[in-house]
Amino acid sequence: MGNWKKTYITPLGNKTTSKPFTDIESFRYRQAADMSIGGQLRKANLRLQELKAKQVERASEVHKEWVEETEKNKAPLAAILGAATYTPRQQSDKENSALRVAIRETEELIKNLEEQKDRENGVDVGFWRGFGRTMGDVRTWDFGMGDMADAMTMMNADKLKGDNATEGERESHDMMMGAIHEKQQAEERYGGNTDFWNRAGVMTGYMPSFMLDFILTGGGFNGLSTFSKGSTKVAAPQRS
Repeated sequence: MGNWKKTYITPLGNKTTSKPFTDIESFRYRQAADMSIGGQLRKANLRLQELKAKQVERASEVHKEWVEETEKNKAPLAAILGAATYTPRQQSDKENSALRVAIRETEELIKNLEEQKDRENGVDVGFWRGFGRTMGDVRTWDFGMGDMADAMTMMNADKLKGDNATEGERESHDMMMGAIHEKQQAEERYGGNTDFWNRAGVMTGYMPSFMLDFILTGGGFNGLSTFSKGSTKVAAPQRS
């Protein structure tokens, strides 16, 4: 009788003698069950912090690998040539690429949730909100390179979970797919609440980058980059 310990049952049905473990699982269960806009925002912001921390960790690992390879290379000009490979090495790393997609999707999810929260609180989410969101996005000005890189990563997602994939690649694959799913779910729930003026603001925000494309390519639709923001937005109505 002297060895008897109190047993706790967690919300998931697990039995444990640890009260701290029970409290933690109960807290996580309540968080997961909270589908209010505030609850979704809290979860999304926590995931974003975790994803960014994971990206920093992976970038550090890639840097270490790069340093080791560079130090082993004794060829003339190896240090100079090696320095030129550092940024491409980070950008092409599969884990980094998947984490970049996950971060991007989560950041967009947070913006969608914040707009819905403001709608529910009677805050204007009209033309200038959509315009500012587009103009303030660095990807509006990168000629579609960021979106293209993300698209290529998602197209090759299966390689992140294949037989030759590392544990880190599989983990980053799951994070990426989870982020994509969460954003799509939010768009399905709240996308219909976006009014005409907000959408008009988003489209108007693309106009300066389209004009930049137009000028730098010498004018004319044929000169526009296939993946540029301008060409993408102009092509859309033509397909309808």
